[in-house]
Amino acid sequence: MRDPPARWAPEVVKAMDPPEILYNEELEDSTIKAEGVCNYELDKDELEFSVYSTQPETEKALEVSVSAESSPLNVILGTWHTQFYRGETAIGFLQTINFVTTALDEEKLQFQGTNVAARGIEVDWSGSCKKTEDLNIFEVTLMRSFRTRLSPQYWKGKLNLATGNVVGEAYMDESYTLAGFTFLLTRTSPEYLRWRPSPSSLEENKYRSLWNYAISAVIADVRRNSWSWSYFKERGQARRRWVGLSVRSEFGIELSPEESSELMEHSRSFLPADARFYYSLVFREKRIQPEHKYV
Repeated sequence: MRDPPARWAPEVVKAMDPPEILYNEELEDSTIKAEGVCNYELDKDELEFSVYSTQPETEKALEVSVSAESSPLNVILGTWHTQFYRGETAIGFLQTINFVTTALDEEKLQFQGTNVAARGIEVDWSGSCKKTEDLNIFEVTLMRSFRTRLSPQYWKGKLNLATGNVVGEAYMDESYTLAGFTFLLTRTSPEYLRWRPSPSSLEENKYRSLWNYAISAVIADVRRNSWSWSYFKERGQARRRWVGLSVRSEFGIELSPEESSELMEHSRSFLPADARFYYSLVFREKRIQPEHKYV
């Protein structure tokens, strides 16, 4: 996992170019108190073991037979799982979001939600949904706000009652002009969602994509439920490799194209709890490694 000689080679250190984050008072938390600074609990467990002990929230069953006269909130509230895509490739980590209602309005129904991203960043969601001329389609808009200096994202998609999924585009600006990636919101469990083909793959060759999806999901299910040694060995190897590559990346060491591809491949196969725990391993490695400043 560690590679000190390569990490701190003079040419590597000199080539480091960390991103510049400008200070903006308006983006900072104004509620911080003095007693809340520099009070790190030394006996606090720095690894996210709790993500495996947390009981999953009760998922709201999706009623795909909801009539057009019923409220869109009947199908948008509850627990969703999301995956991101660029073209046919899944990117990033699977995430779980829970939506609850905040206001009722006949024209525009509003809701909000929360989740914790893989890096431990808390995320707030606010959104609305409304009916369209097609009785089986609802328009959904979302704003994804991070409790950090990261800029918010603006999502726009359509909820299809026939499939029970929301598919759309995530934008980096409020005017919906700077597209970032395609997103999928679904009730499908993360154990199976990680094998799901991208929306573009389904459009191109629906039946082949669904067959590959079913085969991959069933094989993974059998291996996991049989507690095979090969399954746990592969899982451990993937964790160690991902953590090692991530630590190097966190320190600004450029990965080769093959390593970047491998890192992404592992990332999209992890469950939300795995991603949280593995990132805590990365952060622990960062804390115990020396770092050269202003070199």
